[in-house]
Amino acid sequence: MTPVRREKLILLVTIICVAGVVLWSVLGHGLPALRHDWRIPADQSKLLATFVGYISPWLPQGFGESQPYPTFYLIAPLLAALAWLGLPAIAIIAVTIAASIGIAAVSAFRIAFRFGATASMRIACVLIGTLNPWVFSKFVAGHIYMVAAYAFALGLIGELLAPSPNRARLVLYAALAITQLEFALILFPVILIWSIRRRYYTPLLAFSITAFPICFGLVAHLHAISQIPFLLPWQRTESVPLGLSIFGLGYAFNYAAAFSSVAFAGIPLALMAAIGLRSALRQVPARWIIVVSALLLVFASGTSGPIGPLYTWGVLQIKALGVFRELYDLVAITPVLYIVSLAHLKDRRAGFLALLLTIFLALPWAFHPAFRWFVSASAIPASSVKSQSGRIAYVPEFQPFSLDGKGSGVDPDAYATLSGDVPLNSVFPTYPVNRALGMLLMYDDPSEVAALGVDTIATRPYLQSNLAALAPQMPLAPVSIPHPAVSPHTIANAIPLLSLWPSQPMIANIGDDLWRNDLFVGDVPGVRIVAVRPSFSTLDASKAWVDASLAVPLHPELGNPLGGALTTSRLPLTVKCGDCKSALAIVRGALYSGDEKVVRNARAFEWLRFTDPIRALRCDGFCAIAAVGNPPGVRPFGASATFRSVVPHFYTWLILSATVSGPGTLRFNTRFSPNWDAFAGTELRPLAHVRIDGVTNGWPVAVGRQRIFIVNVAALVELLLELAAFPSIIFLLALSRGAYR
Repeated sequence: MTPVRREKLILLVTIICVAGVVLWSVLGHGLPALRHDWRIPADQSKLLATFVGYISPWLPQGFGESQPYPTFYLIAPLLAALAWLGLPAIAIIAVTIAASIGIAAVSAFRIAFRFGATASMRIACVLIGTLNPWVFSKFVAGHIYMVAAYAFALGLIGELLAPSPNRARLVLYAALAITQLEFALILFPVILIWSIRRRYYTPLLAFSITAFPICFGLVAHLHAISQIPFLLPWQRTESVPLGLSIFGLGYAFNYAAAFSSVAFAGIPLALMAAIGLRSALRQVPARWIIVVSALLLVFASGTSGPIGPLYTWGVLQIKALGVFRELYDLVAITPVLYIVSLAHLKDRRAGFLALLLTIFLALPWAFHPAFRWFVSASAIPASSVKSQSGRIAYVPEFQPFSLDGKGSGVDPDAYATLSGDVPLNSVFPTYPVNRALGMLLMYDDPSEVAALGVDTIATRPYLQSNLAALAPQMPLAPVSIPHPAVSPHTIANAIPLLSLWPSQPMIANIGDDLWRNDLFVGDVPGVRIVAVRPSFSTLDASKAWVDASLAVPLHPELGNPLGGALTTSRLPLTVKCGDCKSALAIVRGALYSGDEKVVRNARAFEWLRFTDPIRALRCDGFCAIAAVGNPPGVRPFGASATFRSVVPHFYTWLILSATVSGPGTLRFNTRFSPNWDAFAGTELRPLAHVRIDGVTNGWPVAVGRQRIFIVNVAALVELLLELAAFPSIIFLLALSRGAYR
């Protein structure tokens, strides 16, 4: 056997052994559930819909939610095809994990080979690239596609470093770089510079083709992205100290704690890498990798590192930094730094020592396997309750969930199906979902979930909401939960997906009654209503005016279309609204504007009027402020309007059509987005789009029977761009044969 064949055989055996260890560590006790972000349904009827959802810019879950950057869209068709063929979820995940480990292993080997590593050092680099604490932590957290993106990034780096890269692999990895948005933003300038220097632009074109739909989605759904909280307390928790990130550790959830028991073996390995660093700095490609790695690890240190003050300022002032919200993701560069540095140690003894150390450092994969963090999906009873014709609400309501005290993760049942069942529960519920589910949790009141289209409530007594895990994210002290005995039942009068209301929307000054089909005064042209801006530097309501929306699940009365700020401190809340003299507030105590004082003991939002324009508000007691403004006269309270259900002729997540007989207001009971448009008649006449009850979509319709088409235009365009990317990449692959020299 020739030396080349022997080395290929050793590499193959190594990959098989590594993949086997990882598969056993992650899937040894079945399909993982109830841990962090593991969102793979065991139910085969939900599995296909989940994978189809990876490509959709709009999802029906919750009250409908935009998915501006569905970065998994390139791998979604393969996953959906496997599900359509009947493969169970655990088999599909096993294929995904094995492929990711295989690509990462081969790529790590090729990077080490490029820098002249010895045979034993190349195998050590394979173990560093695959069995490191970062990969372990991400598998425990359920970020399996991030590990795939990491493997694609290693593959791309390996090809970019090669003197004669394989054209097809280069195009494929450049296209797949978009699988993880953070990685794509880092790799884009690398691809750009390489393409210009080598005068070969096909990889840049491939990346641009697959990234364009994502860029379009980011711009088209900017209104939704801007609502995502980005808070300094969270980023303090996410910051990764440099002393830990250099060993691949430092995740806020400490899933790789077992690696600390073998961390002493990482010290000599780090010293060896430091020695190799001196030689690596003499080579331009290695130098760039080292510099970029250092910058990323410093950035990942966040508030705990040398750029702490600058990073703190950036979090408070530059919302776009939220793209890198999970700073530990950037620690994926640590294995690359080790591979490049160790590859420059040419002594065979160093290679053997590195191999022994990496084998020892990988022992936690076998002796403290990842499945110890999971609850097997097969141990969780499957909910058999089905929706009648709309949404379904699951009780308990809020994640993370545990099973008999074990696990802490996302809802194992809250997945949409292609047949039409849609869960109101979602991973990160926002208004109005958080308020409606909070009313169900705290008061056993189903009226608000019914207003959101829920016609079925399913109970799961075997699950428990791990609300203690949410306590650090709550701005108010925990309250006692009554744990009402909610039983499974149907709701006869739920507002359906489509309904026709006989009158035009009336103006409502509060806008939190989801049954009235009103037009919130803040959405009326010419009326000045300004939402207040909370502090993003703390979650302690005794020290600042903090984000009120985070308290809504356990304090549902705080839910409103504007969000707002709350406090129990006496610090002022500065507002900028010109001559605004009213505040939309809940006050339990006193609220001051200048020398004026309003005393209340309220349980719901009301407009409080002051004589002089408001410049700042102070609280004595408890205060929640949603907005300031000058609303018109208060509308008299009356009974809710009646409505007629409208059955769609055709319905998908992005398009639906129905026939209605006007006049009235057509209500499309899903989350408001300016990207939803309605067209009437064969001439497709556009209808005026209004926001109903501050949260949902409505269109006034004229007298007469007419066909209405409702389309999420931006999401549909983004989907078409995604679909166009597939033949484009296939065409580029067909043109990219052989090696580029």
